[in-house]
Amino acid sequence: MGIRQNHKKPFLVRESNFFKYRYINRITNTKTSWKFHKIYFHPLIFLVLLLVGWCFYNQASFINVDNFYQVAKKLALLFSFENKNFLDTSYISNEYTNLFLDTLRLLWITIKLALTGTFIGFILAIITSFLSFKKVNNKFLSYLISIVILILRSTPELIFITLITSTFRNDLSLLLVYIWFTWLWLHKYYIDMLNSFDLQPYYVSINQGNSKFKVFFKEIYPRIKNRVIALFIFSFEANIRWASILAALNLPGIGRLIVYGSENTAQFNQLGIPLLVLMSFILVLELLNYLFKKYLVEARSKVYKQKNETKLEYYTRLSKKLNVNKIIISLIFISLTIISIITFINIPIYIFNLDYVKSFFNNLLNPNFASFSIFNKHIENNPILLIWNSLQFTIVAMFICIIIAIIGIRLQSIRLNNLFIVIICRSLNVLIRLIPTIIYFYVFHPIFSNVLTLVIIVVSLHQASSKAKQLVEVVDNLNIQIINNLKIQGYSNNQIFLKYVLPAIKIEFISLSIFYFELIFRASITYYILSSDKLYIGYLITKYLDTKAFYPRLAMSYVWIGTFAILTINLIARYINKKIRK
Repeated sequence: MGIRQNHKKPFLVRESNFFKYRYINRITNTKTSWKFHKIYFHPLIFLVLLLVGWCFYNQASFINVDNFYQVAKKLALLFSFENKNFLDTSYISNEYTNLFLDTLRLLWITIKLALTGTFIGFILAIITSFLSFKKVNNKFLSYLISIVILILRSTPELIFITLITSTFRNDLSLLLVYIWFTWLWLHKYYIDMLNSFDLQPYYVSINQGNSKFKVFFKEIYPRIKNRVIALFIFSFEANIRWASILAALNLPGIGRLIVYGSENTAQFNQLGIPLLVLMSFILVLELLNYLFKKYLVEARSKVYKQKNETKLEYYTRLSKKLNVNKIIISLIFISLTIISIITFINIPIYIFNLDYVKSFFNNLLNPNFASFSIFNKHIENNPILLIWNSLQFTIVAMFICIIIAIIGIRLQSIRLNNLFIVIICRSLNVLIRLIPTIIYFYVFHPIFSNVLTLVIIVVSLHQASSKAKQLVEVVDNLNIQIINNLKIQGYSNNQIFLKYVLPAIKIEFISLSIFYFELIFRASITYYILSSDKLYIGYLITKYLDTKAFYPRLAMSYVWIGTFAILTINLIARYINKKIRK
């Protein structure tokens, strides 16, 4: 008896080459994305760990156990809360001012300038992100603005801070720094948000004959306005947090007291009050941020039931209802506008050393690369070694950041832990972000033989805290039914975290990791001030832009090396984000 065989071709075919594979559906003629063979993952992980280990070895430090007493001494002085301020006087004269009152005065200056700078930068970001949105505006204009913004964002922050502080004095310099960086960073957030937005309602309205400008504010803006406002609040909070590192770069504000109090062990008794005041304000700001988003920005719609009335009467009654949230937000916007105008008008303008500015721009496009060579053994004259110096810092800090962030997500998720653990871990995460990086550095500086190791730990800890906070919000929005079903099937919380939670947030995790890689690379340039000149790009830029030894052409060569590195990271990040979001 013969057996009939089915010789039909399978509808699902696996296409493969040496490195990767994909599946093709012959019926629907669809294809999956290419994936690397799993056999390559283990060697790849080994090579990554080897690279991280090598970078860490090059920047590792011994722990000086004998110096722990200095850390204890600093902490004791920190909690003594001395109310005498010798910043503008001296110990010798025994003249001092009231530290608490000085702290409140400088905090108000920081708040006022940060609020005004954030608001003006926010308005600029709204304008440029709209103009560079190519699906609404002229493509040539949008590409031109996008390229200009990309180049400006790729330029190390240290350059603009140095240029601003060398041109303007006092409050105006801090205001301009806040405006500049708020504009550039909010622009990036807003344009990324616009590019990821579902434009189907927009195109439908366009086909109905409406103008692009009208459709944008009718169909797109109402859907993104809550996130636009939330990012403004986040930017203001970030600017306040940045006060201490800006003070270390000679900018005014409450950060001056924090830097002064932390620079010397004898002055640590003057650190407690300004640190406590700044942390308290940031904590209040976080609470207000939460309440603002919960009750104004993300408030749910209220349902008004139809009573014994006709539909016309019902809709007439609804039209007379006041949108209280909209009124409050509008009043806040008007108040911010008035405060910004008053602050900007009342700031005295002190401009000096215009020759420095002219020389800066004259030499910006005329760098001196004559002494540079990729074969030169001296790091100062080798662009590859200069970039590698910052990359080593970034790779190690990023690795530590990822490990801490993963642990933070696991312990802070309300879906996988009891409430007590969540409260403790989230409070600890808030505390880590509240304390300025410069405090960690000066407190624990005595026990590290290599300060670069300490800078890496401090930067990675702060970035991991922020990254964990953002990803915990994503985890808290995952489908609770899936998690409960996995628990019913006998999966432990750790198994659920590894097999469901991490894969579910994979795209957000990768995207944020790339973003934080760029942030840490930038930090490797800015934080040279804490590294005893071991982060060379930032150190050499400042060295040759110093008015006492001014070599602008040489300084510009290091500026362009840093810009090229950040620009490359940005372009790679765009490519990866585009691939993972397909």
